Amino acid sequence: MLQDLDEIAYFRGSIRRCDYKIKWLDEEGKEKETYAAVRGPVETKIDYIQKHGISVDRPNYSLHILMPRNPDTMKQFQRYKKFYLKTADDPDDDICWRVEATDSVSTKGILEITAVEYYANETEDDIEKGYVGAFITKVEDPNT
Repeated sequence: MLQDLDEIAYFRGSIRRCDYKIKWLDEEGKEKETYAAVRGPVETKIDYIQKHGISVDRPNYSLHILMPRNPDTMKQFQRYKKFYLKTADDPDDDICWRVEATDSVSTKGILEITAVEYYANETEDDIEKGYVGAFITKVEDPNT
């Protein structure tokens, strides 16, 4: 990930292992996936709204994600795009995440993403498989 430029006799650097897979469907409905290194969530307090004696929790977790920078990931992981992050430890983890910021400039070949916890849409998303918008039917024009 990062090279230590103080060492000139040999290569010394930092690496991150990509333990997670993120899957999505492209515009044509083809399944795509990428490996990612994820850090987070690190929040220690629950964010909430309270009015008229009713308290509602707001999603406030955040993630820092590193993944390969390629045309597929650059197209999918833009600001406000949603995705599900499935882990091998807990495949029933149904947390939806929304991209807040992307950095494709700082490190060559790596796309850095900051994502926040978001609301899952059970009517549009295939939560079991981890696809956003999988149940949205596309209306085709019968005149074409």
